[in-house]
Amino acid sequence: MPSPIYSDIVDYALDRLQCNVVTDPRFGTAEILRHANQAYLDVYEASGGAQTAAAGSTLWTGGGSASGAADFTLPGSSGTEEIAQFLQVWASTTLGSTGDFNSDIPLDPADYEEIVALQSLGSALGSYAAPKKYAVIRRAKTVDTEDSRYDLYWWPSVAGFYFPAHYIKQFDPFDGGATDRADVDDIGGHDIPLLMALRMAPLAGRAELVPSIAVDLSERMKKFLERKLSARISASQDR
Repeated sequence: MPSPIYSDIVDYALDRLQCNVVTDPRFGTAEILRHANQAYLDVYEASGGAQTAAAGSTLWTGGGSASGAADFTLPGSSGTEEIAQFLQVWASTTLGSTGDFNSDIPLDPADYEEIVALQSLGSALGSYAAPKKYAVIRRAKTVDTEDSRYDLYWWPSVAGFYFPAHYIKQFDPFDGGATDRADVDDIGGHDIPLLMALRMAPLAGRAELVPSIAVDLSERMKKFLERKLSARISASQDR
């Protein structure tokens, strides 16, 4: 079952608040969108984000050179998708590969300083047929309109390879479009309007509805909220 679209999420949240009729106080469109995105962000975080695979030719410019570094180019034609966390980077001789443990070489993550130190030793460490380690460094924005970019460094600096990767996408909020679909599983899609209703209930003068709304949250979300509350109170996240 796919996750619900934005209009269904909003309708369900307002239904739970008993605010979805013209005789009751209504929240403004912008206010609803803010609460929807805050709830969506919590669900996205609780679910671990969304994993994406991309070919090296899509991710990087300059890939395959022997310099040991390449500029990051945002995947997709819209130029708005960003990477939150790299999970695995490969060295591949196949242009369109998106990472394969059977045919590509999985690289070990390393600190940037380690890559630089290894590169500085040059031939003293011998010669290799393929890269073994990588580091990715997020580059500072030079202008406000510039999307996130990364530099990729690898060692040994062997030429002729592409660098596909699996990564976690950054959170992409709702834009208010009625058919915008949450990038979460069906359980997470069920939690979004409930979290919205929990936050909006006191603002609508319906705080008494909070317990009945909270009981319908998924077990995953309940545990996530318990850990989050515990961390805020005790400053400890070992729970």
